[in-house]
Amino acid sequence: MESLFSDADSFISYDDSISHPASGYQAWQSSKERGGREKSFVCSGVSAIGKKRRFLFCLTISTLYWFSHRPVGSFLSLIIAERGGDAELFGNVCGIGAAVEFLSLLLLAYIGKKKTYPALWGMAAALGTNLLRPICFQLFSGEWSLYLGQILQSVSFALYMSASVECFAETSDERLKSFSISIGLTISSVIGTVCANMAGGKLCDLFYPEFLILFSFLLGSMNLLFFILVFLKERLDNKKMQC
Repeated sequence: MESLFSDADSFISYDDSISHPASGYQAWQSSKERGGREKSFVCSGVSAIGKKRRFLFCLTISTLYWFSHRPVGSFLSLIIAERGGDAELFGNVCGIGAAVEFLSLLLLAYIGKKKTYPALWGMAAALGTNLLRPICFQLFSGEWSLYLGQILQSVSFALYMSASVECFAETSDERLKSFSISIGLTISSVIGTVCANMAGGKLCDLFYPEFLILFSFLLGSMNLLFFILVFLKERLDNKKMQC
């Protein structure tokens, strides 16, 4: 009988929080305080970056970038089907685009190690090349235009991914740089993609899938124009301050 009880005891473990109520309460209190500090840090961080005008400008530009190119990207299969393509063509177009995007990111990383360039110039290049896919789709027909348009968009997205990180880093508080980059990239992609998918689906029902090409071009043009106007105003204000 003693061996049975001793074997049973070996399977029983006692939680410190049960055997020592005081230590359990202290651990709970410490966890609660730590959670409160983390919540306070997030709130204060969001409040701090929300007051920086240049950061909000980058956030707006990035959100509109996602909003302008995702309607075509999300409904590309419908556009290809409307042009007489099939699932194989859609897969090939997307596959080539992904490969070009990967190679473009590697190339930009290599260039960045050799020579630095202003983040805003990189963003301007991303916004400009963002117009090339809808232009290519709108002006030309045939399978080659689909491949070319997707390749150009992949280059644009690689430019955007590289430039957007630098833009958010340069316009944020030095103490909140990593937090600001994460917040900027997340908010812009989520809001831009959700709006693009909802608007794209509605426009497909109201008109036809290829209407999204024109919609993407108009949004991208407005975003580029907004970027240029704000950039020129910033340059003008800086010159006035120097005078």
